Amino acid sequence: MHAIAMLERQHEHLSELLHEFKESLPGDERASTFKKLQRAFLVHMLLEEEIFYPTVVNNTPEGQPFAEGYEEHAETRMAIGRCARS
Repeated sequence: MHAIAMLERQHEHLSELLHEFKESLPGDERASTFKKLQRAFLVHMLLEEEIFYPTVVNNTPEGQPFAEGYEEHAETRMAIGRCARS
């Protein structure tokens, strides 16, 4: 699978999990859905930060970092942490 196609599919999957979480009932169902969502987000962000972003930066003339992506990931990690504590 092409790397960009894989990332796009992960984005779709995360969107589906967010919808599932939103529609879940409080209790075990929501907790289970949250765990899946948390794991999927963390794996996706790790792949982007450790593999995708550096590869693109190292292979483009501009070599521009993905500052916005890193900022979004930091915000997502904080949100996941807040949700995990509640």
